[in-house]
Amino acid sequence: MTRKLDSSRLLWGRAVLYALITGFALAVQFAMPGSYGDLTMPERMGQLVQGSGVVYLVLSLALVVYYQRLLPLARPFLPSSALVSLFFALCLLFGQSFEATDSWAPLLGSPLRVILSLVMAAGYTLFFYPLVSALFYWLDRRVQSGPPTALSPKGQLRFFFLGFGLILLFWLPYLLLCYPGSVTYDGMYQLGQYFGQTEATNHHPWLSTLLMGWIVSLGGDNLSLGIFLYVLFQSLVCAAVLAGVCWQVRVLAGRMAAWLSLAFFALVPTWGGYAQMFVKDTLFYGVFAAFFLCVVLFLKARGQTGLPLWAGLLLTGLLCALLRNNGLYIVVPTLFLLIPAARTLSARLGAAALGAGILLFYLCFNQLLLPAWGVAPGSVREVLSLPFQQTARYVQVCGSSLTEEEIAVIDGVLDYETLVTSYDPRVSDPVKNTYHGDSQALGEYLSLWLRQGLRRPDVYLEATLNSMFGYFLPGYRYGPFGGNYFFMQESSYGLDVAFAHPDAPQLADAFSRLWSQTPGLQLLNAPGTFSWLLVLASVALLRRRRGTALIACLPLWLALGICCVSPVNGLVRYMLPIMAATPLLLAYTYSVLNLSDKGGILSHG
Repeated sequence: MTRKLDSSRLLWGRAVLYALITGFALAVQFAMPGSYGDLTMPERMGQLVQGSGVVYLVLSLALVVYYQRLLPLARPFLPSSALVSLFFALCLLFGQSFEATDSWAPLLGSPLRVILSLVMAAGYTLFFYPLVSALFYWLDRRVQSGPPTALSPKGQLRFFFLGFGLILLFWLPYLLLCYPGSVTYDGMYQLGQYFGQTEATNHHPWLSTLLMGWIVSLGGDNLSLGIFLYVLFQSLVCAAVLAGVCWQVRVLAGRMAAWLSLAFFALVPTWGGYAQMFVKDTLFYGVFAAFFLCVVLFLKARGQTGLPLWAGLLLTGLLCALLRNNGLYIVVPTLFLLIPAARTLSARLGAAALGAGILLFYLCFNQLLLPAWGVAPGSVREVLSLPFQQTARYVQVCGSSLTEEEIAVIDGVLDYETLVTSYDPRVSDPVKNTYHGDSQALGEYLSLWLRQGLRRPDVYLEATLNSMFGYFLPGYRYGPFGGNYFFMQESSYGLDVAFAHPDAPQLADAFSRLWSQTPGLQLLNAPGTFSWLLVLASVALLRRRRGTALIACLPLWLALGICCVSPVNGLVRYMLPIMAATPLLLAYTYSVLNLSDKGGILSHG
């Protein structure tokens, strides 16, 4: 009895201590004063802590209850949970700092700020640790349960068509209100290329341009009808793929998970908003999700599968590689890693042949067919967004120390004046769009870029974090309303498209804004949420040594890496493939951890 009483007192003591630290961390402002010269220490602290004493008291009491309930579920200590919690804490710390000031100055700008940053890191880590540990221990206990209630083949087919119909039903208001569809700048540019109004290039994948232009041309002289035909086509494809994702979630994780996934795709305005949007990214996320579905099915069967799945891997892999210029870097590594996952030699050879075949076809398409068709290659500037941003920040911070020769080298590749006046830390377009160098000038620039990076690595690191923090900070999206586009690009390239009901898209836009401004709901259409879920799934598999199942995480990690070096920080449009695949990844992770030890339908190493 005495031992239980002592244990209870110790638990309450820990809960109170952790609550005080976490409460203080949550109360510290990031917009901290830049100068403390005339302030005493109490005055300095008063400026740094937001909220009244009553607010802090209520917050601390709520945190005491939180820790008192969750700490018993987080025993014994899990190093993996501690590392994940620390990572999440650093994402919050640096993400909020860069969101507020485009730098880490609020964290590291003075000794007082460093001390506060350490306290905040401890508070955030303490907050996340019991949550992550409770999740991992819950997954461990689920090993003792059986598989979800099985569906017959007919039942699975009915669920697929039900999901397909419901997703389309909830997307229908977007399609009707925004008829013929919101034509973006990129979409208009691709149509201009297809109809010969501007130079044909592979800046946007030429296969995407061909497909968009061909379907639009089916409308004849009625451009609005043609736009709608493409919007309808991409909506049908994406709804079918997402219904397939929900079907497999139902098979792997049960009825509740499947209905939650279906609600996510049907209700969150990101999906309906992109369904009506005339842009290449909508179809690509559908193709990527289909490829990921094929990968999961391959891993479930360990390669012992029939011809339809092999055909699916080939078709979706090819389309991923050809419908986005960086899709190849996701597909080929994933296919090659399927080789050790396969049980039989024939399956291993098949995975190797798929990877090599897609790589060879991609090279022939881009190096032989496109030049023969007169399609110019995309500019090298697209893969140099991050180095260009690092140079721009270096000019901002160290411009006074640059020599005339260094300025000339930079100006030979980029517009130096633009770097001085128009640098945007989170979007590289203002800088990279001024690229005008040739191979010699680019070589000289890259040599200078390397020397400057070695001279001031801190400047380069800040530029890098400014380009990617939004992909790891839950709730952050580039643009205030989640990236959904309910407007019409102005007429260009001799093409004129208008909404059939000009005021109606504002209703869809208002609904999208409501989600993006509502606490909790905004997390469902923000990139950082899905990055954190990817981390949790990967660590959950890693700590249980599910090496084969970890292959399923690879395409999402590759896609996230591409986002991090992309031209825009925290852009939902770039994150759509990961968002579409996440429900299936979570269901697959759950099923592997739940069934693999019992020799169920999954048997992973």
